Amino acid sequence: MRLYGLARRLSGRAEEALTQHKRIIAFLDAPECPVSGHVADVFRARATQAIGLDCAALGRWREAVDHHRSARVQSHRIGLAARKLLDALPAG
Repeated sequence: MRLYGLARRLSGRAEEALTQHKRIIAFLDAPECPVSGHVADVFRARATQAIGLDCAALGRWREAVDHHRSARVQSHRIGLAARKLLDALPAG
């Protein structure tokens, strides 16, 4: 799901990417979600970061900053090094 969102953003369809990444958060937050614990936390942090990138691509800078800050806080809380989170970013 995350890679589909990334592909949307990279192909100039940031609004669709944003929708996709928000779906990931909704999926992870659903009571019946089969993904839990640390794995869910990692995917949530990465999806939050992706939402920040989507917002930046749309020129929604305040939202982009807020989501990046949130992703950093989430990552720190679960012990995911900032470098590892940044490795998820596309080059360029």
